Amino acid sequence: MTLFRIGSSALALGLVVVLGLSLACKRREGAEGVGPGQGARLQTGVVLGQVQLKNEEDHSGILVFSAGTSYSGHTDENGEFVIGNIPQGEYRFYAQKPGYVQTTLGSIKIPPDKAQGVRIARIRLAPVVLEKLPPEPAEPTLGSIIGVVELEGENRFGGVVVEVIDTPFKTVTDDVGVYRILNLRAGDYRLLMQKERYDPGQLAVTVSAGEPSYVENIKLSRTIRRPADRKIYGNVEMYDAKGNITNQFGLVVISLEGTSYMATPDAQGKFVMTDIQPGKYAINAMAPGFGNRDKIDVDLVELEYTNVTVVLDESPTAVGERGEIQGKARLAGDIADHGGISIALAGTSHVAITAASGDFVLSDVPEGNYTLLAQTVGFMTEMVEGVYVVAGEETMIPEIVLEEVVIPPRVVYTEPADGDSGVTVRREMPIFVRFSNKMQPATVKQAFQISPSLDYRAYVGREHRQSDFDLLYVVLQGVSESQPAKFETRYTVTISTRARDFEEVHLEEPYTFSFTTGRAEIVSTIPREGETDVFLSLSDPLVVYFNAKIRHETINSSTISISPDPLAQFNLQTVDNPRTGWTEARIFTSWRFDTRYTVTFKRGIQASDGSSVANTPYRLRFKTTKMYEYQPSRSESR
Repeated sequence: MTLFRIGSSALALGLVVVLGLSLACKRREGAEGVGPGQGARLQTGVVLGQVQLKNEEDHSGILVFSAGTSYSGHTDENGEFVIGNIPQGEYRFYAQKPGYVQTTLGSIKIPPDKAQGVRIARIRLAPVVLEKLPPEPAEPTLGSIIGVVELEGENRFGGVVVEVIDTPFKTVTDDVGVYRILNLRAGDYRLLMQKERYDPGQLAVTVSAGEPSYVENIKLSRTIRRPADRKIYGNVEMYDAKGNITNQFGLVVISLEGTSYMATPDAQGKFVMTDIQPGKYAINAMAPGFGNRDKIDVDLVELEYTNVTVVLDESPTAVGERGEIQGKARLAGDIADHGGISIALAGTSHVAITAASGDFVLSDVPEGNYTLLAQTVGFMTEMVEGVYVVAGEETMIPEIVLEEVVIPPRVVYTEPADGDSGVTVRREMPIFVRFSNKMQPATVKQAFQISPSLDYRAYVGREHRQSDFDLLYVVLQGVSESQPAKFETRYTVTISTRARDFEEVHLEEPYTFSFTTGRAEIVSTIPREGETDVFLSLSDPLVVYFNAKIRHETINSSTISISPDPLAQFNLQTVDNPRTGWTEARIFTSWRFDTRYTVTFKRGIQASDGSSVANTPYRLRFKTTKMYEYQPSRSESR
């Protein structure tokens, strides 16, 4: 232990006479009692709040998530949730549980950490109560939407949020980009497709009762910054089959072919496209049951803006003799009843449902070349291309077999995220791995590996309050006699294919992510950053905790400053924790009451290996308690 003494302690004042002994005896947590990142500069935020179920006592298992991102968490039995390690940016959070109406918790903004030493405070969202969904009608007359979203430059298309605008209906695409939105009332809708780092897309669709609506494929482009110096002003004209003007502008989506530029007209049919990169484009307009009268080309290479008129004509119903399609579709496996399989011609309203034998007939089909789709819930969609229909003839389709869908579990997100750097070394370093399915705990533990090796404890299912059947919680031992955590080291975590869910389905392929630890840091303080009503005295010092052994001689009056000056010069004591070997610095002095202090730990403080402490200069701000005079009771004053 090194004792560094500055000045004289003769100025130790008796001012503390007036302060209650309860404050002097106030217990404050040590380094282990300070939560992750407290007292140190953070690059991420923490969102917390409460979501409860109406008229229920147990509020656990509610999913809270930020749309279009992987940041999510589940509530405990009281409805409390915490989502950590969220980088700077703007987010909108939702609460969702089967059988209840999905509800928004509001939007937040996590600002960038521009000033060194300033941590981002926790953000608490307003409490929300979820209402139960109304019961479905006994004989539903509802429809559904089925479609595919692709992502530019990707082979897997999962995680795209598909939302029916102005409704609570929302879903997410699977790995092949397929999405299904069920139980929609008949009517016209507009779909919004969104995913982080991709430009959003929109589609108009008409839903019919009792039959699925197949939406055309859409491909989302990667977000690219474009010069904001080109505009297109336009208006839309719509005519029905008889040539009369019809103003169904709410169904129209205008786009530039081959790009992600989109616009929708207002109630008068007017629209504007802005922030367009210079170039030549073709304008396309879409609306259910309508087609473009003429192709419109625009040249924005030299022009800064242009005006266009888009004309849409109602598509006439084909007339004349039709053909017929016959076939049989069945479900793979030992299944006797093959009824209820949906058979549809892509891009048309022709739909049939198989009988128990699997037989189906599509009648009154105009002559042409079609793609046939066979699908039902729980089985893979089968596609038959090149189905040519001849007027007045029957077209026979070879037997179609639908294989049962087996969706393997996958890793949804990790914390730390893949590629994170500067991860703080602590006595206990948490890792979270979220899976898409509920997993068998023993298999997940067997599948977990970390390199270089570290001692750790792993929890899955109900083994820990931080774990669940779809959430692996690992506590890395930052302090260990055999394998302690190292500074500035890249650690790689692998979840092997030994991990499997309760359907005995394994991960398709090993999942790997890496993170890099930071340098020696100040990890926590007593008092904490921003704390008020703080009591410190000559016997109750300010304490600073490091996550490494520090050269004691580098902690001195040159590397520590206090503003404003306390009532006496400070005494400094540095000790190494016997369990961890990490250094603690204690500052003893007489502090002014009701005063805001800033204690700065400057550059120059070094770890035992000679490296500098990473988060210096480090500023700790707090406010001391007020002075309260002793007031004798009536009995004492008599």
